[in-house]
Amino acid sequence: MDYKSILVYLPHGEWHPEFLEGAIHLARAHKAHLTLCYCISPAAMPAAVGGRGASFSFLSHMREAYQNAAKQNEAKAHALLNDFDLSWSWIAKEGNHLEILTQQSFNVDLVYVNHLEDDSPESEAFNNVCNHLPLVSGSPVLSHPMQVKPIEVGKRIVIAWKQTREALRAVRYAMPFLQKAKEVHLITCMEEKVDEDALHTMAKYLGLHGVNARTEFCSKGGDGIGEMILSYAEKVDADMLVMGFYGHSRLREIIWGGATRHVLAHSHLPLFMAH
Repeated sequence: MDYKSILVYLPHGEWHPEFLEGAIHLARAHKAHLTLCYCISPAAMPAAVGGRGASFSFLSHMREAYQNAAKQNEAKAHALLNDFDLSWSWIAKEGNHLEILTQQSFNVDLVYVNHLEDDSPESEAFNNVCNHLPLVSGSPVLSHPMQVKPIEVGKRIVIAWKQTREALRAVRYAMPFLQKAKEVHLITCMEEKVDEDALHTMAKYLGLHGVNARTEFCSKGGDGIGEMILSYAEKVDADMLVMGFYGHSRLREIIWGGATRHVLAHSHLPLFMAH
């Protein structure tokens, strides 16, 4: 099992070649085809522009500017990727970014997104798309913090295990990473004996796939589960966290599970997630 097709989210705007660093590293490691998905937000009218004629002229100008920017960024992608022996393609689509990525996610093995850690409105909007994507994606999502070097990812992996469909899907989808990792830590943070039994059963399952996982049963204590997961990952110097993504949609709003919410808000690790 391996990843042979990877979708990369590129939001329209200023070109950031570092968005592709991790994706290039993954594609070379797995001999995968990269699909660069450049998402263009629909042109919107500012409040200061009035009148039907002015509105039409403004929107036409903005759409043309967005399309020109897409062509310029595609040329920059060509210039960057020509230095690598990679199979790749470019698609540019206008619309809601989350809906575009969801549609494209059904044709690939893995969706790769970056996670930005500054407080700008642009970063907040970008991260909002990335944080919602695992719930609706047809493929697993790897969210990679910009400050983490791609070469460091996947050597020491922590699996946050819970006997649920979401966690099992995350483990199965992450198998190419797990089989190549130097260390795999399988942890659960529940308080019942049945959870400990499930942990050891999952360790045996991983062993059948050639993954020798160290098990750890964490007592919840006074900390939240999400906090405990991140604390353990830091203790073992993990460079990736594999976890099920828990949440549901209600009235067009995403309601995340408690541990999922905490990890999304506080993790500085690459997150491999599946719902």
